[in-house]
Amino acid sequence: MERRLGAKIQHLAMDVSAMRSAHFAELLGEAASEGFGRVDVVVCNAGTGVAKLLVGTSLEQIDELMDAQISTNLLGSLRCATAAAQVMASDGQGGRVAIVSSAAGLISLPGYAVYSATKFGHRGFLAGAGHELEQHGVHLSVYYPGSIATPGFEHEKQLMPTVTARIESSCSDVSKPEDAAAVLLAGIERGTKEITNELLPSLVVDFPTGFTPLDACVAAVVQIVRAGWSIYLRAMSRQRPSLSEIWCWWWGPVFCFNRPVDAVFPPCSFFFFFRRCVFALCGAAQLLFPVQVL
Repeated sequence: MERRLGAKIQHLAMDVSAMRSAHFAELLGEAASEGFGRVDVVVCNAGTGVAKLLVGTSLEQIDELMDAQISTNLLGSLRCATAAAQVMASDGQGGRVAIVSSAAGLISLPGYAVYSATKFGHRGFLAGAGHELEQHGVHLSVYYPGSIATPGFEHEKQLMPTVTARIESSCSDVSKPEDAAAVLLAGIERGTKEITNELLPSLVVDFPTGFTPLDACVAAVVQIVRAGWSIYLRAMSRQRPSLSEIWCWWWGPVFCFNRPVDAVFPPCSFFFFFRRCVFALCGAAQLLFPVQVL
């Protein structure tokens, strides 16, 4: 990666759950003094995820889950991003900060209620901080990847409730770490605010063009997708297969970017075609009317 970019990259492995913002700033200063000159890009990648159903799990376990995930996924990322933004803005040169969130920060499912709450927080932080930081030359991005083949995810799968595993396996392909990293890097280089690597997340992120008719079409598509996802979850959460669940097994692959369209029920091809048309029009409108709206 360093050879490809022609840049120096440093990976810092640490427990962010108890770190304060000032500590993050100190680490960035040390990294700069060790040969960087200055830090231009920071990726906040620390996270933890364990799926638990809210009913049937002891309150003590739920408390432990909330403490661990909120302190790491939410507070750790926000403190790191804030410290990085202040360091980058201090010399007037700015930089780029990316928070690695999750597709669960856009849509959720049974078992991931607490995890999603921490990841949804990243989007709220982007909405509030994005424009403010741009005034200081700091560009903030949030990445919403699907499942990634890491040792942590393998451990997570072993602990998943049955209903969570069923939905997870039918709706999301598992990306290789290098592929997920390549998507993140491309998004940072392009200055994309909300970065995705699968179909379902890409359909529900904000994609404003400033051209109201097209934005209204996209908003309508998003509402349809959210409604379909809600129906899908309701069916897949049943303990016994039903007609609606069987129908969802056919349509579940629609929500995954990497799954072949032709292997699914034929209307999926129309769904993909319609999506491509809408976003092609949005892309054209962005070129004609380059208005940036979060």
